[in-house]
Amino acid sequence: MAEPAVLGGHHEDDMQTGIERAPVSELGHIRLVPLIEPDPQVCAMLARLREAGRRPGAVTNGMVDNQTNKLHRAGLYDLVDAVVISGAVEIRKPDARIFRHALARLGAEPGPHAVMVGDSLESDIAGTHRAGLTTVWVSHGRPLADTETRPQHIIQTVTEAAAVLKQPLSAPR
Repeated sequence: MAEPAVLGGHHEDDMQTGIERAPVSELGHIRLVPLIEPDPQVCAMLARLREAGRRPGAVTNGMVDNQTNKLHRAGLYDLVDAVVISGAVEIRKPDARIFRHALARLGAEPGPHAVMVGDSLESDIAGTHRAGLTTVWVSHGRPLADTETRPQHIIQTVTEAAAVLKQPLSAPR
């Protein structure tokens, strides 16, 4: 049996581009796709997680064509076992149902061994907390906002997630 699921989230505006989140027209999204490049460290981490028996997945908001192209350009599409795009399932993050849908696609159940690694407190962390997953916030050096949403783990970069996943995970609070 495979180890627990690991979900990753990203925003349609900034996946692997370093561009700050801002409203962008669909035409803008199309122009961003060529800017996306694979991050060798992230790709290697996902490959190691799979080799260790973890089942990584990706959950993203956006249109199917755009998000699929971005995942391919970032080199991530073939490194995850499930991709759930809001445009395909008609549910957007932070709705807990999109995360439960992803878990079902991975053959996993909510609980402390199902982990969400995401960089949005509102879309990724709050939604997965409500879905009953362990939460890991990628801060990118940002301070934790004064909000009710409190991640169980905070890391600076997504590649630090591998270290968190080696630790015993606690049940969501």
